[in-house]
Amino acid sequence: MFIVSNQEFPSLRANKRVQHLYYKRVLFLLSSLVFLLSATFTTTASGQQQKRKQILIMFEGADVPLNLGRGDARQLAMLLGHFDVDYKLEAMQAYKPGDLFNYDIGFFIGFSKKYDPPDRFLKDVFAARKQFVWMNTGFDRFSERYDVSSKFGFRFASFDTASVFDIVRSNGKTFTKGEQNLNIISITNSDQVEVLATAYSTGKRKEESYILRSGNFMYIADSPFAEATETDRYLLFADMLHDILGE
Repeated sequence: MFIVSNQEFPSLRANKRVQHLYYKRVLFLLSSLVFLLSATFTTTASGQQQKRKQILIMFEGADVPLNLGRGDARQLAMLLGHFDVDYKLEAMQAYKPGDLFNYDIGFFIGFSKKYDPPDRFLKDVFAARKQFVWMNTGFDRFSERYDVSSKFGFRFASFDTASVFDIVRSNGKTFTKGEQNLNIISITNSDQVEVLATAYSTGKRKEESYILRSGNFMYIADSPFAEATETDRYLLFADMLHDILGE
């Protein structure tokens, strides 16, 4: 509360200029107080309404610049920078049992054609109840060691380097596919699986699943960052991040 007294301002009534400056100061202080209170309540309300999702991005191998899988993970991190999330990049060599359970959403990106993920990681992915996205290689080893057919309704079948998959289709839209190899997936229970996108070979006239979802698990049959162009399936993946992250 602001109190005006004749003792403190003896000439207030006689001096209109002083009176004007005084009221101007009072108005400024009131405006500042209202702004500060508004900012405080807005911040508090935002904090109560929405918690930033915590994302773990894991990649094959070690955390060294020459690791091309690490490069794909960094590209994913750049995309996540456009969302209201916090993320951490973690090399698979540094993964410890239970790391995945500390995050809301997990991503894994494989790179090598033959990659053998550690069992401490596979065990956590198989037990995970939160959303998880697996990209590219390493899924063959997961399919061998765990009963992914029963849990997800699909499994790894083969790695196709000959058919030249050059197109990706989803919801009536067509995208180019710069990386033309594909992890071929066998669907063992169609009731459990939703195929969100397919890969197509114009030369062989052959179509295979490209992005599959089963419950909280999503599999992408290559790295959408590989050989990406301005018309590439990378655009499809970037758009799907809105649904994956719930934003």
